[in-house]
Amino acid sequence: MKVACVMKRWSAFRCIDSPEQMYNAVSMVLNEVKNQVQADEAVDYEIKLVLSELVQNAVLHGKPPVKVSATLCQGCVIFMVEDSGEGFNVPQVCDAFDIFGESGRGIRIISSLAQVLSFNESANRAFVRLKIC
Repeated sequence: MKVACVMKRWSAFRCIDSPEQMYNAVSMVLNEVKNQVQADEAVDYEIKLVLSELVQNAVLHGKPPVKVSATLCQGCVIFMVEDSGEGFNVPQVCDAFDIFGESGRGIRIISSLAQVLSFNESANRAFVRLKIC
């Protein structure tokens, strides 16, 4: 028997280019997840951390507009964060990771919490799948 994935998509934002807009976008998505799913505080924290890192990277290293979307699907939330920049070299950033440096730390945090972290070919669009229940 095939079971269809019931998805709910919400929270699309454009032109996130300030810390206040970034905070508001992350808060709105977190509130939407809380409205849809009973998650504990640890899951709330992981969602906030992962989404904050994704959006912050797009704002700091990318180019506006920054777009954020979230989809709820079978006990997971899938985030897509995209900017209009040229992207980056994923292996180079990950290989050059220094725990005390400022490069690559966000990607390491995200990959340690997420079930899936992937990028489009130019790495200006990130997809993250995070288990929430």
